[in-house]
Amino acid sequence: MGREKKSLSKKAKWMGIVMSMAIAAVPLVVVPAQQGYANASSTASVMSTPEVIDRLHTIVLPEHGIKLIDLNSVFDRKYKEFRVTYTDSIDASVAKFNNEFLSKGLLYIEAISSGKAAFTVTAMKREGTGTQTDSVDVIVVPADGYTRFDIAKAIELMGIVPAKYQTKEQVKELISTIKPITVNVDESYNQEGNIAPKQAVSSPPIEAIRGIDKRDFEIQERIYDYFRDPNEDQLDLVITSTDENYVHLTNEYRGSLFVGQHLTFIKAGQTEISVLVKDGKGGITAGKIPIDIRNNEIRIAETISLDMESSHTVDLRDYFPEMNAPTFVLDEFPPNYEGEKIIAGNNYTFYLHPGTYKIRATDSQKTEHQEFIVKESDRLKDRNVLSKSSLSLDIKSFFLSDAPNSAFTYSYKQQGSSVTGITYEAGADDYLYINTDNAQQGYPISTRVAVTAKDIANHHIYVDTIKVQLYEKSLSSIGNKQIMDVSRLFEGIDWNDVVITTSPNITASRVPSGNSYVVELSGASSGTLVISYKGSKIVHVIPFGN
Repeated sequence: MGREKKSLSKKAKWMGIVMSMAIAAVPLVVVPAQQGYANASSTASVMSTPEVIDRLHTIVLPEHGIKLIDLNSVFDRKYKEFRVTYTDSIDASVAKFNNEFLSKGLLYIEAISSGKAAFTVTAMKREGTGTQTDSVDVIVVPADGYTRFDIAKAIELMGIVPAKYQTKEQVKELISTIKPITVNVDESYNQEGNIAPKQAVSSPPIEAIRGIDKRDFEIQERIYDYFRDPNEDQLDLVITSTDENYVHLTNEYRGSLFVGQHLTFIKAGQTEISVLVKDGKGGITAGKIPIDIRNNEIRIAETISLDMESSHTVDLRDYFPEMNAPTFVLDEFPPNYEGEKIIAGNNYTFYLHPGTYKIRATDSQKTEHQEFIVKESDRLKDRNVLSKSSLSLDIKSFFLSDAPNSAFTYSYKQQGSSVTGITYEAGADDYLYINTDNAQQGYPISTRVAVTAKDIANHHIYVDTIKVQLYEKSLSSIGNKQIMDVSRLFEGIDWNDVVITTSPNITASRVPSGNSYVVELSGASSGTLVISYKGSKIVHVIPFGN
């Protein structure tokens, strides 16, 4: 690693910031896929001859102490992704690293127990070519409380000698060359000649509206209202945590690269967000920014997309949760609207009459409004099925969205009775399964299933009704082959996107028939035919010969 050749006395100039234990108490927002701490197995796939630099120096911490280093001030700014590897796996018992902060360009080190750990920081370019590395030692010494510790007296405070240092003399040798002798845990420590940013004494809160999100750059625009830098350096911030009762924080990534943060305001009230502020010269300060969240007179519009056969009923109380027994009035509606204009009770049903609707809610204290926008959308087309077969639809594939943070939930409802014997089942994997085993005789017969897809984050509801029409299975024999007419299953589609498979010992081939196809089956007299469209988007499973 090459670090052992450096004398500790040459590392008196520290980089980063030794922070108070109050920093350790700040809740960390951790992406589940990135939890855990760096280890020897996390080595990146990098160039064989990385550029070795010597800008990070020995880090001294008390047990349970915290240190933060702005890696963007250490490495060249063209390097944007960082990884940490231990020299020896046993070093993980001395100090650990928080990968969530690492993805934001911050080296977050937490001291665990007395001893010495060695690790390497690797910085990579976004495009994956070129790296820089720097090797670092972390020395953890016993602490007398959490406010300050005297390194010269640390040997006297040791109740248990670390396994790697069996005698007091060895521990004394470990720490004897570290300067300064006394370290204040709660002081900011920066590059030489630099002073960390300071929190402003008092500033008015940032105003936010419930239901209207903000991005981190919108908070960044107000940073100089809440922090000052004695060196007049440009400041940058990372949001570390929020009160989830008021504000939900989402960290956004492109692959492993951190690209920004997203704030969703949940309810009205006054709260704070916790931040780390960097000056780009190694200075980091932990602080808070006040937020005043208010209700909006007109909330963000709810969009409802319907097809010709669908409708959607809303409980208006869900849109005015803080009002006490309000009454509702339809104030605005599209031109030539002939639907119901009187709201009786709390529910209102929207049909496919595109346009904007505004509903007014009034209680004894205030009046508020909510907009609804109705659009036409037919993502799920009507489907044909054969008797004694099944159909599965990958519902989520029909509702893919470019909207930010889209995450759909689905519900299903069969319209009318199920006397036809066409049944459906909603799978946990967001598939809709339709079965015709118990269908009554007489063709064609049909049923309808309404699918409701809700994208709560983007205030969008889709209601799409599928008409499922049943046809009798047509199977004829020519010589030793059986011919199945499947032309109705994929009317109007490109058969190049269709894949046909069968049960063992059966061969299936597609044969042109007019403008469509039939399937020739040879081999066993009975089995199962599976016809898939665009992977598993639409799948028909058709037993035959039974």
